[in-house]
Amino acid sequence: MALGAPWTPWDYDPDGIYAVFVEPRGSRRTEDRHNVDLQLEQRFVLDRVTKGLSLSLFASVFNLLDDETPLGATTWVQSPVYGQATSYARPRSFELGARIEF
Repeated sequence: MALGAPWTPWDYDPDGIYAVFVEPRGSRRTEDRHNVDLQLEQRFVLDRVTKGLSLSLFASVFNLLDDETPLGATTWVQSPVYGQATSYARPRSFELGARIEF
């Protein structure tokens, strides 16, 4: 589990020139993120005499639970979508690969 990303509401100063925080920095957070990544790997020794050459095959799954936790929020207080998510965790993905060691 990872803590949510900090964010801070802001607005423009009375003159409309500078952005100012309306709360202390990092006073709010997105939801906590629950992420599970898995990798399975099988190693094959190709040179049995010196054990110097091997081949590994692996399969990985990222975000196994397909958690769509928000990673960021709209921070400008005058925005009609203030506080709503602007980005989300990447969806579940898979990776296959091979590695040769010598």
